[in-house]
Amino acid sequence: MADLYYARIELHGATGEKSYETLHDKMKALGWLRELTWEKVAYALPHATYAKFQDGTTVDAILAALATAVDALKVSPTKPATILVIKSAGSKVRGSKP
Repeated sequence: MADLYYARIELHGATGEKSYETLHDKMKALGWLRELTWEKVAYALPHATYAKFQDGTTVDAILAALATAVDALKVSPTKPATILVIKSAGSKVRGSKP
């Protein structure tokens, strides 16, 4: 089974939801999900949090790829987005149903 990674992105200097809608579209195009299914129930992830199942990569490689993709959105000319990448060793969920 593929490894599960989470990414949380904060766009500094974003004005309104348009910047995040653009981010959501970009992340979807890169194969990142905004919801996960546990025991046949879909759960929405918190705002600007994404998940992806992937093999053959590292946290460093994912961070570098996301930094390139997010920087291309050019949300802030002075402060890059904050990006947190986590490789999951196990996950459980409560709440957040879409």
